[in-house]
Amino acid sequence: MRAFLRKRNGLFAVGALVAALAADSASAADPDASFSIADSLAHGRFTLELRPRYNRIEESNYPELARGGTVRALAGWRSAPYHGLRLTIEAIHTDHIGRQSFNDNSALRVSSPFPLLPDPTYSGVNRAHVEYTGIESLRLRLGRQVVHLDNQRWVSDNDF
Repeated sequence: MRAFLRKRNGLFAVGALVAALAADSASAADPDASFSIADSLAHGRFTLELRPRYNRIEESNYPELARGGTVRALAGWRSAPYHGLRLTIEAIHTDHIGRQSFNDNSALRVSSPFPLLPDPTYSGVNRAHVEYTGIESLRLRLGRQVVHLDNQRWVSDNDF
């Protein structure tokens, strides 16, 4: 186990070094070489993530075995920089796949014969913010964004 942790920490150190070198070379580029508004929108980046999952939950205090599929889909777009500004928009949709043999409503936790699977159906905005990075070593974001603190136990996105 210790050998695995040492390898993992070594990979993190190498990754951090590569990221630092990339950031240093990017900061050496001409700061006036930003896109126009039209180019910033045209050179934006589309993102798509589809995460299906099969669940099997067995708990001794429930008579039934919970089984079923869920899916999470994220679709978004991020503009290219325009004088240090970037726009990010991302939507999220979570849903059930196939037959539902589980309880996804915590209000029915006591009365349901199935264990709780807390992956409710949801559609909405996951992220929508403007980011400013025009000053060295500064990043400001204004809008709806994902916040990760420490090990993500307290504040997190819907990342099942």
